[in-house]
Amino acid sequence: GSQTSTIAVRGLATGRLQIVPGQLRRFTWQQMKVGTILGVTCSTLVAIFAYFQSLHPAVPIAVGVSLFLTVQLASLNGVVIPVLFQRLGFDPAVASGPLVTTSNDVLGILIYFGMTGFFFRLMGVGG
Repeated sequence: GSQTSTIAVRGLATGRLQIVPGQLRRFTWQQMKVGTILGVTCSTLVAIFAYFQSLHPAVPIAVGVSLFLTVQLASLNGVVIPVLFQRLGFDPAVASGPLVTTSNDVLGILIYFGMTGFFFRLMGVGG
């Protein structure tokens, strides 16, 4: 998310990224593809590790899915927040970093707890 935000801010500052539907859609899609590659790779490795550390199959599934979704959302946040700041007339370089990082952390925790609760209920863990 932070790297995507940096690329977006740089593109906005240099004029290589314009806030026009076609170009913005293409840039967002490109960043989401990178996020997918990172998400699949990281979530697979973490799920494998969780599998060997856990006593229940819900844990690696919840960890893997939540990490994948968090990486995807971070990629989207990294595009949306700088563009939103630019549209509102604020300097995207000043506030994008802290806002992207904080929102990604909060959303990541919410996704993790939500996925854990969902998969544990689905698999009948915890009554």
